[in-house]
Amino acid sequence: MEYVKIREQDAKHYIYEFEGRYPVIDPKAYSFSTATLVGDVELKEYASVWPNATLRGDVNKVVVGRYSNIQDNS
Repeated sequence: MEYVKIREQDAKHYIYEFEGRYPVIDPKAYSFSTATLVGDVELKEYASVWPNATLRGDVNKVVVGRYSNIQDNS
């Protein structure tokens, strides 16, 4: 698993650390540039998150399973 931290190339994406936890994104997963991922969030292989969706892993972990998706504005 690769921990994604805010890098220059991620600046257009909304990927944030929360209380020392970063989203974990499988290299085969996809997150649209306007989706927001915060804290303890994991995207498994071929998972996808679409425009304006927000996944907040602030209290509990959020896992998007293999081949699953979170639709627009969720």
